[in-house]
Amino acid sequence: MKIILDNEEKEVKEGTTVNDLYRLKRRTGRHIVKVNDTVIRQAQYKSVTLNEGDNVQIKCVTSGG
Repeated sequence: MKIILDNEEKEVKEGTTVNDLYRLKRRTGRHIVKVNDTVIRQAQYKSVTLNEGDNVQIKCVTSGG
């Protein structure tokens, strides 16, 4: 099935979770994950299954002074 991941079309298997994508992108550090403009908490990564056409954004959280 096709989703949008960080503004690019991506083909993923049915049943793919947010956690699967997070590992695929090999993200480290602190990030915000949004699916269709809804923020997904880290505790939910394994339970949120993606659907055809979902728009997923994984963004690095930075701070400075």
